[in-house]
Amino acid sequence: MTTPEQSWQQPGAPPAQPPVGTVRNGMGVAALVLGLFAVLLCWTVLGGIVLGILAIAFGFVGRSRANRGEATNRIQAMAGIVLGAIGLVLAIVLVAAGLTFFAHHKSQIQKLNNCLKNAHTQSAQQQCENKYPLLGH
Repeated sequence: MTTPEQSWQQPGAPPAQPPVGTVRNGMGVAALVLGLFAVLLCWTVLGGIVLGILAIAFGFVGRSRANRGEATNRIQAMAGIVLGAIGLVLAIVLVAAGLTFFAHHKSQIQKLNNCLKNAHTQSAQQQCENKYPLLGH
């Protein structure tokens, strides 16, 4: 059944705005919000990776709804996809950098940890930190 607004449309024309009350913009909005949080929290695994993946997924759903004329926020959905991807990439880079750091300094970290376990005073802890500097102080 066609509505009066749809009956006069040209074939191949973009779909008319959906009737009031049937707009489904939730996924695009969710993608944008999750994408923003993914970028802001990219230094955490949960924030960057999980929220980034969710933002990308919700963004694609929101974009497909906009393409079908069910939603009116295509740009928000696209922004969610982009921000989610940025947050995801930043989180992966930061995790890789952290793992590389720990892999290259594993023995020094273990020595420092053992020294600190046996250090019962502030001066003994400071001596451990001076003896095993991790960042080349």
